[in-house]
Amino acid sequence: MADVHTPPRLLASVTQTAFVVRLVGLLAALALVVGRELTPAILIGVVAAGLTSYVGLARPEYLRMVSKHPSLALVDLALMATAVAFTGVDSPLVLVLLPTALLLGLWVDRIAGGIVIICLLALYILSLLTTGTFRDFVVTAIVPFVFVVLWLLGLVIARAVEGERRAQGAVRDAIASAAAASERTAIAREIHDSMAKSLQGIVMTSAALPSLVEKNPPDARERAHELQVMAGQAVHQMRQIMSSLRERSSDQSLSSAVAEVAMAWQSTTGREIELTVRQDLDTEDEAVRYELVHCVTEALDNVHRHAGPCRVALSLESPSPDRLLLTVVDDGVGMTDTALGAAARAGHHGVSGIRERMARIGGLVEVASAPGQGTSVMLNIHREGLIEA
Repeated sequence: MADVHTPPRLLASVTQTAFVVRLVGLLAALALVVGRELTPAILIGVVAAGLTSYVGLARPEYLRMVSKHPSLALVDLALMATAVAFTGVDSPLVLVLLPTALLLGLWVDRIAGGIVIICLLALYILSLLTTGTFRDFVVTAIVPFVFVVLWLLGLVIARAVEGERRAQGAVRDAIASAAAASERTAIAREIHDSMAKSLQGIVMTSAALPSLVEKNPPDARERAHELQVMAGQAVHQMRQIMSSLRERSSDQSLSSAVAEVAMAWQSTTGREIELTVRQDLDTEDEAVRYELVHCVTEALDNVHRHAGPCRVALSLESPSPDRLLLTVVDDGVGMTDTALGAAARAGHHGVSGIRERMARIGGLVEVASAPGQGTSVMLNIHREGLIEA
């Protein structure tokens, strides 16, 4: 089994169902032994089944210990098998053993689980020999058969879950590779959209300087100052592009990464930003974290370039337990849908870049803008991205 903190959804559901069935079987067994003498063996079996079932339902992450130490499953089964052996193979406690076989297949590997099954069947046959109940076909054949079938069913489910996990991992790797290629395209667009214009302005201004120095020295000094400013902007733009090439640490939570981007943007642009970010929000999917952070960067850069003087607000919240909602709103100049399309055709790919990033991770993008009423960009995505585990 994969080393995870919590079991996958399907595995957890089947496990919880098996524990519930086991508890129901335990209650049925207790009801059927009402009026009989409660021997120490029966009490031990009942207590062991009740405690392990409760722990399995309340703290499913503890099942990882069973996958690492199969002897725990053997101890659990041995206690109940001993209780069955002392009370007879026709005891109602057999009802508790059957769902345990399914749990054994789900959480213990094939070899260790097979050893446990063999030991249990040996105890069962020994009990048959001791009590002389071979004449009962159901007790002799059907119960062991069902026990083995349930164990095999658990193995099949566990293998299917692990196969799905590996397939999703392969798909995520493919998405990451595609994202890397798209990132190179985005960087090329960024260079074309910002660096190329800045360098072109530097070239044109510097070309005019020699003649201005001779004809109009004051104007030449002003142009030289403009040249210095444009060069500084070009350096800053190049640093931003180079920073985007560095992989963001997965140790940083989504909330911290978004807040860091917002504070850096505020410091660089000199604009005020109203930040509303829940500090406990994060995702285990690195692709979701990476793309959302870059979408925030794109959206804020668009505000700085196109919105004009305005108020800006950024929020990150969770409208439901499995979804994230990130919003960037400004009350700037705004634009029409026609102008937005024209900007994209002219080589300004900010919004289209955001849409491409969100599409790669299965997110939704809603852009609303109107002249004089500002622009809002809403990013809505499942915490686990394009594929649910």
